Amino acid sequence: MKHSKYNSILPLTKRTSMIYNAVTEKFVIFNNNLKHLLMSSPDDIKNAVPSFYSDLKNGGMLVEDEMNEVEQMVSLGKKYCDNSSTFNLIINPTTNCNFNCWYCYETHSSHARMAVETIEKVGMFVNNIIDKDIKSLKVSFFGGEPLLYYENIVRPIIDSIRKKTTETEYRKLNVSYHFTTNGYLVTDQLISHLSEKSETKSFQITLDGHREKHNKVRFSASGRGSYDRIVSNIKKLVCNGMNVGLRINFTKENASSIISILDDFNDLDEEACKLINVDFQKVWQENNISDDDYVVENAVSAFREKFRCVSDHYSHVNTFRYPCYADLLNECVVNYNGDVYKCTARDFIPENRLGYLSDTGEIVWDDVEFVESRSCSRFDKKICKECRIFPICGGGCSQLSVESPDDVCPKHRDELDKDNIILNKFYEHVVMRKENHNVKDTF
Repeated sequence: MKHSKYNSILPLTKRTSMIYNAVTEKFVIFNNNLKHLLMSSPDDIKNAVPSFYSDLKNGGMLVEDEMNEVEQMVSLGKKYCDNSSTFNLIINPTTNCNFNCWYCYETHSSHARMAVETIEKVGMFVNNIIDKDIKSLKVSFFGGEPLLYYENIVRPIIDSIRKKTTETEYRKLNVSYHFTTNGYLVTDQLISHLSEKSETKSFQITLDGHREKHNKVRFSASGRGSYDRIVSNIKKLVCNGMNVGLRINFTKENASSIISILDDFNDLDEEACKLINVDFQKVWQENNISDDDYVVENAVSAFREKFRCVSDHYSHVNTFRYPCYADLLNECVVNYNGDVYKCTARDFIPENRLGYLSDTGEIVWDDVEFVESRSCSRFDKKICKECRIFPICGGGCSQLSVESPDDVCPKHRDELDKDNIILNKFYEHVVMRKENHNVKDTF
């Protein structure tokens, strides 16, 4: 036996520490007087404290001598990207928007909207996908603001998919719809249309701090703030059984206000709250808000008392087993003009295009070899494969991987970041679950 290269040892209390294995995602808690043994060979541990050796072996912290952990993880990671039974289709009805948030990277244009000809191509493309006998179709509307042209673009696409899937209902195709939206244009008519069928519907909606701070970032052309209307629309959605991912963007400017957002959801009952997943994310241009980190941490803790799923940038780091959508082989982004991309986190400009939709609803790739190799690029970096959290991080995503030097972490994580990710997992798997079979106390 040998020590796994994907182990991490962290202190818990004055008397105890824990060892975590990123492959098995199991923890072993032990008394600090055993810590010196972890520097010894597995045989020495077995001879000194057989029960400790057994716990480490069962937790995956000790592996067979002949095991090539890196090779095994790379093979497994590529398997997770090959989602042949599911297709993830992201559609940009427009890159225009009714807001002009300062941190948005998109170039908005009132002319950037999907034409009838492109809607027809999308319909043919979806029909081609469904005919390939997939089991699940996930359709996401992005942009821009996708609800700007719901009636003229989004609704016809959904109706076309519903017609096709009704014809093939015997196959029990699982269809879901997702909207990344600012939430301002949600209407009763939209909710009524989506509710006509029983597919899973979900929304990602962002708030930029509490009312005053948010309204300085997101306001209409007339200067009217949007906070109250968006909060009201979120409540409408969950009260109609639709899931909402509430993303709370924080900056140094709004950090102290975000805890007040909770007050505006006090009238929601427990069942409605279960449909809201809260995600705290630092605005990407914000370099440093370390002085206010504790403020954000306090807000996260307060939200966790009301909502069952609350995450921050240390939470749910598991892009290895659950790859970024853009790393999946069965995934593409269709822009309003018919151009095809893989990632939504970059400008939809000709230079970033990977292909386009043909008149028959087929993707014509500009560089087939690059597209095929792109999703595996993150498994080629030595710095990632040797990292102690590689089995959960997986190198981040292929977009970051192709853009970063080989000797630099694509996510720019230091050792403290890695420790915080593990401690957050300990909170999720142990503290939040009083009875967790992945934990073994050893003294």
